[in-house]
Amino acid sequence: MPNPIPNPKWSHEPAGFTPIEQQSWAGWGSWVYALQDGYMTLVSNQDGPVSPPSAIQFRQPSGMTGGGEPPWRLGLCWLNVPLTRFNKQVFLGIWFKVSPDFQGHASGVQKLYNVMSHAAGSSDLWLEVRGIGNDPLGVQVVMTFAGLNPMQISPNETNYAADPHPGETAVVISRGGWHQYELHAELPPISGGNGALQVWLDGTLAINRTDVPMSFDLLNGWVQLAHDPIWGGVGDTKQHDDYVWLDETYVSGP
Repeated sequence: MPNPIPNPKWSHEPAGFTPIEQQSWAGWGSWVYALQDGYMTLVSNQDGPVSPPSAIQFRQPSGMTGGGEPPWRLGLCWLNVPLTRFNKQVFLGIWFKVSPDFQGHASGVQKLYNVMSHAAGSSDLWLEVRGIGNDPLGVQVVMTFAGLNPMQISPNETNYAADPHPGETAVVISRGGWHQYELHAELPPISGGNGALQVWLDGTLAINRTDVPMSFDLLNGWVQLAHDPIWGGVGDTKQHDDYVWLDETYVSGP
């Protein structure tokens, strides 16, 4: 039965949602993984706030160029949503940390999480970290839904232009510390219509939209989720080793 009591770990999970997956990264669990060029590993030396010391680590080595192409494919892991849990709504929670001197890509793009509403392996909604070089890091979502124009969303900004929305607050993602991302996404009644999106960072509502065009295929819901921390954008070069760590991943739905 759906639990009407707020989840103490994920305070913005909608009422009535039940878990699909909760992963502490002590192992791979239900997630499928591709080590690719070997920069993705499970580690047991992190101080995460939920499930220490286990974590998943992505190393972005010195000399790496942006875009995720060989020989710099960091590895990815993905979860196929069970057919019985396909739904137009999904809630995601992750705890993540970037290294203390993390270098932002020249494009401002650091991908973390991909959520798919088409066939497995599609690219639809990206939860990201925004920031260039040593500049402050912030919240960013990029939409690349099939058949629709790409869209960049940050607090009170759309496609890199000012676009105020009620309740949206710009927040900073500090380097070297753990942060909590919570995301609730709802597909529209008809593919290509306006869906809804809310993103919280450390409990603060950063993105609050009901006017986001989204598309989906005949599966009629969110079908796959993937951790795929691509650096960039294309071009640019890492000047030193950087890291992204995940302490906990949570997925739920109606």
